[in-house]
Amino acid sequence: MLVIFVFLFLDVVTVSMILPWMPSLLETYESEKEWFYTLSKKYIQYLGFVLGFQEGSTWDRVFIGGLLSSLSSLVQFVSSPVAGALSDYFGRKSVLVVLQVCGDIYTYI
Repeated sequence: MLVIFVFLFLDVVTVSMILPWMPSLLETYESEKEWFYTLSKKYIQYLGFVLGFQEGSTWDRVFIGGLLSSLSSLVQFVSSPVAGALSDYFGRKSVLVVLQVCGDIYTYI
């Protein structure tokens, strides 16, 4: 039970740790002309034009930050049934440890 609590606590902490740095990360993506950020921003600015938002406001950065933050929840929603099925077959503790290690390796790469 303690292993599951620690795993879930670390998951929440890792998601919330990036939030204070989100504005500076978005500024970095914008200054480096990151292709995905540039493409997303064009579509979001068009959405703002259709909705009648003022040009030059920071709502587009806020919207992109919200999308990136929500992406974590979406990925967790999609991957949880797969992890549950794997834990039914291989055991809960071993699957949680393997998934945590894989996530850490992916994060550091």
